[in-house]
Amino acid sequence: MLGYRMQELRKDREMSQTELADHLKVSSHTISSYERGKSEPDDALKVALAKLFDVSLDYLCGLVDKECSYLRTIPPVKIPQSLGERDLERIREYVGMLEFVERVKLRDAEERVEVAKLA
Repeated sequence: MLGYRMQELRKDREMSQTELADHLKVSSHTISSYERGKSEPDDALKVALAKLFDVSLDYLCGLVDKECSYLRTIPPVKIPQSLGERDLERIREYVGMLEFVERVKLRDAEERVEVAKLA
């Protein structure tokens, strides 16, 4: 499960295996091995991954399915228990759309910086 979550989180953040490897100071082969479940990172590297992706270790290791901030700096949103599964799915879709919009804004800002450097 950890390897799957690593790959999922890395791809959600549009990172390559090489970029993740560079950030963690390991080889891209090591990242590939983790993601394929051939080996597992040590505890220190798991903590580094949780911090990097801002997820709890429980989520990273597959103990829970709900993503939660590593630092717990973002207060949880209280969702009424009366909401049905369809409502919860719509909330998840909306949050996903908001995350996508933020990634696009960030990418556009980075592209403007690159264009400004060329000018």
